[in-house]
Amino acid sequence: MAKQIFLLDDPKAGNGWKVVQKIDRRGLYDIPELNQDNNDDNIADQQLSLAGVPEFEIPIESISIDLGDLPRYNAPEEANEDEDEWKSENDSSEDNERTFHTLLLKLVRIILYLFRSYLSVPPNLRIHVLHDLFSFGCYACVAGDDFWFQDPNGDPMGVYWLQGVHMIHCAYNSMWMGQIIHPDWDMFQSDHLCAKFHAGSRVICGGLVYVSDSVSGHDFDLIKKLVYPDGTIPKCQHFALPTRDCLFKNPLFDNKTVLKIWNFNKYGGVIRAFNCQGAGWDPKEQRIRGYSECYNPKSCSLHVSEIEWDQKIEATHMGKAEEYVVYLNQADELRLMTLKCDAIQVIIQPSSFELFSFVPIKKLGHNIKFAPIGLTNMFNSGGALQELEYKSSAAEVSAMVKVKGGGNFLAYSSESPKKCYLNGAEVAFEWSAEGKLALNLAWVEEAAGISDVVFPFLIIN
Repeated sequence: MAKQIFLLDDPKAGNGWKVVQKIDRRGLYDIPELNQDNNDDNIADQQLSLAGVPEFEIPIESISIDLGDLPRYNAPEEANEDEDEWKSENDSSEDNERTFHTLLLKLVRIILYLFRSYLSVPPNLRIHVLHDLFSFGCYACVAGDDFWFQDPNGDPMGVYWLQGVHMIHCAYNSMWMGQIIHPDWDMFQSDHLCAKFHAGSRVICGGLVYVSDSVSGHDFDLIKKLVYPDGTIPKCQHFALPTRDCLFKNPLFDNKTVLKIWNFNKYGGVIRAFNCQGAGWDPKEQRIRGYSECYNPKSCSLHVSEIEWDQKIEATHMGKAEEYVVYLNQADELRLMTLKCDAIQVIIQPSSFELFSFVPIKKLGHNIKFAPIGLTNMFNSGGALQELEYKSSAAEVSAMVKVKGGGNFLAYSSESPKKCYLNGAEVAFEWSAEGKLALNLAWVEEAAGISDVVFPFLIIN
C-alpha cells in the first residue's frame, strides 16, 4: 500500500517542531519499476505483481454490459454489402425519430453558438448539449469553468476580474443544466483576495459549498458565514438562476449590467446582486482578458417580483403576499416592499455584492406585523429558519420559530413582543422602532444546533 506523510506544525512543542501525519490512501499501490533488461519490445506485456493484490482472471464471455433503456438495433440475418446502414424492424418510425433528434441537437448548437457570440463567451466554456446532459450518471455536475486563483496570462488584475467570469459561467449554464441535474458551482479558496465574492455566490447556488484551501490557508471567519459547526449548510431550496432582465445582457463588460441571481428558502426568497464587470472573451485575441474601463461601481434595481415564485410549488403562495420585509445582509438594513411599489436602487462596488432576503409579512391580529429573517451572521440568513408556526388565543398570539445555528437572530416586528422565550426559558431581547427584533442564540451541540424561539404578543382589539 502506498503511503504519504505531511509535516504539520506542532503547536504544543513550539516553533521548529513538526508532527508527522501519515496518510494511507485506499486504492493506491506501490508500482515496481519495469524490467528494463527485458528484450520484449512491448513493455505493456510485462507482468506487474502488486503486493497485497490478489491475481485472478475474468473470462471475457462472462462480461455483460447493461444498456438500460437505450434502443437496440439488430442486424439482419443476411447482411447486404450494398447497404451502408443498419435497418431496424420499423425503419420509418425510427428514422423519423433519429432525424428529429439530429435536428433538435443542431438547433441547440445554433442557439448556444448565438448565446456565446452575444455574451462573447469563450468556446471552451462548459456549455453542455442535450445528449451530454441526459447521459450524466450523477446528481450534480460542475456548471462553469474552473476557479482561477490568478490570471494564467500574467495580468495582475486578473486575480479580481477573473472571478466574475466564473460566476457568469455558472449562472447561465444553470439555466440548461438545472432542468436535468443539480448545478455545482465548484470550489474556491477561502484565503483568496475575492473569497468573499465567491462565498456570496456559493451560498445562494443551492448546491454544495466546498473549498480547496492549502494546509493552514483557511479564513475561518468567512467559512463560518457559510457552514454550521456540524458541517451542514443553510442551503437554498432550488438551484440559482439569473433574473429575467439579465438573460440577454452582458454582465461581464457592457459597462452597465449587474448580475442578479435568485433562489428560494423555506420561508422566503433571495436575490444576490454581483458586480462582475471587468473581463470577458476577446474573439480577436482568442482569450479571456480584462476590460479595465468596466471595472467600476454599478447601479442596479431589485424587486420582489423578480423572484420566480411559481417555479416551486411550495413557494407559490409566498409570491402572493401583501407585503414583504427586505433584509440587506451586507448593509444590515431593513426595508418594506409590496408587489406594486418601486424597486430598490443600490450601487454595487467592483468585485462586490449585496444579499437581499425577501420574507412575506404575517399579520397577527389587527395591529401587529411579523416576519422572521434568520441569522444575520450567515450569508444565507433565511436558510437558518427550520420551522415557523403561529398560535393565537383570545388575549395573545405567539410566533414560534425553530432556528438552526448560533449568532444574531433577526426578525421584523411592527410592535414589541410581550416576552421572549428561548428553549423554554425567558430571555432578554432587543426591539427598535424601525422594526428590528433581535436576540443572540448559542449553538447547542446536544440539540444539533436547533433553538426554539417564541415571541408572544398582546392582541389589541
